[in-house]
Amino acid sequence: MKVAVVGSGVSGLAATWLLNEYSDHEVHLYEADCRPGGHANTVTFSQSGREPVEVDTYIVFNPSTYPNFLRFLNLYPDLRQHICATDMTFSVSRDGGAFEWAGNNLSSVFCQPKRLLDPDMWRMLYDIPMTAAIWSTPPDKCTLDFPARTLIQFMHNHHLLQIFGKPSWLTLRGGSLERGCIITSVPALDGHGDHNVELVTALGERIHYDRIIVAAHSDAALSILRAGGGATADEERILGEFEWNKNVAVLHCDKRLMPKRRVAWSCWNYLTRSTVDKSGNAKANVDQVSLPRAYQNLPFTDWMNELQHISEETYGPVLVTLNPPFDPDPETLGGRYEYDHPVLGMKAVRAQQELSTIQNKRGISFVGAWTKYGFHEDGFTSGLRAASVIMHESSTGATKGMTCEMRMPFEILDADHTVRHETQLAALLFDVFEGTGLRLIVGTCLSLCLGVFGCLVNAVGACLAKPA
Repeated sequence: MKVAVVGSGVSGLAATWLLNEYSDHEVHLYEADCRPGGHANTVTFSQSGREPVEVDTYIVFNPSTYPNFLRFLNLYPDLRQHICATDMTFSVSRDGGAFEWAGNNLSSVFCQPKRLLDPDMWRMLYDIPMTAAIWSTPPDKCTLDFPARTLIQFMHNHHLLQIFGKPSWLTLRGGSLERGCIITSVPALDGHGDHNVELVTALGERIHYDRIIVAAHSDAALSILRAGGGATADEERILGEFEWNKNVAVLHCDKRLMPKRRVAWSCWNYLTRSTVDKSGNAKANVDQVSLPRAYQNLPFTDWMNELQHISEETYGPVLVTLNPPFDPDPETLGGRYEYDHPVLGMKAVRAQQELSTIQNKRGISFVGAWTKYGFHEDGFTSGLRAASVIMHESSTGATKGMTCEMRMPFEILDADHTVRHETQLAALLFDVFEGTGLRLIVGTCLSLCLGVFGCLVNAVGACLAKPA
């Protein structure tokens, strides 16, 4: 068959690779941007008086939740040799360092020693394993509203708040994208029925394909269909349910966008500021609070030196901040890059559940990380699955007059979201702790003890401060 793949992000590249390498189909790849790769974007960053370095803006992965991507890398020794271990540590810095903690170790958790006597700090540390109790419910059975479930899934996959027992994280040394690919943009396509999809290029060429895989964001896919006059009512309704937010990633070396205390510096550094409500209580400013990458509008600084083993002594600090709360010093700026991310709310999850009703209809299928949780692995897997459907059709003779041997390099797997027995037991113990009211009793006693101890420390300090 003659197959077109529209979009060269992780999903489009996965579909193109599988069809090109493991089938006899004729595959054409189209891209409207000036470069392939989508969110996998490797750029050169050089600071004054220092050597330039290749930086991702960026991808990390782990063996448990990126099974298909790792299987792909393991097929190629040249790629496999670039895999190296990295960390996935997490910190919070609020109000320019007024409150900070990091999950690297106990000293970074209490990088502000006064927090040892702060009941709110201990309460927060209790809430971290309580979140782990929620993780014991598999994502497909979770009854929480989807935005909360998506957050929990992100925390679960990335092990952000664990101090001990963290899994090994991996990255690609030197960046995840090699340059050098010529691709054509596609402003429109029109489905005329099975095995006859007309694609219109930016040059005005009209080309017919047996199958088209649209590896673009849902809004871009819908725009392409509309431009061709071929969007069905179901495609309009389902693809139109997804909403998108623009995020800006800034490459720089301005240390003001990192935690104030060096001991709290982590791979991911969450920045937030407080505002005072009408009652005089301080609370997080929702306009300057956000989550990493896939979860819109949050200031996060990624410490690329730690993530990608970039020597700070040789190349200087290399930082990527998503939606910075203030602009870095212009002299530290390496570049600004815009990315669109899906808003994974209830409308989106309902649309995801209906995607199967428009997949592979009229010879058109839709792929992307937005079809699931928004991770690179989700995009990679969706591209593989769309390509495998085409390969399966031709191998079984489901496509009239077309047969093609199906050769799969590996079994396509879902990410491993299983929960260890130890975690399930811990979740049960926490449930008992909550349900019996022990939390209130223990919390009250702990607060009283810390309060009394704090008063004693202050009294002793005051006595010592008095002149003899």
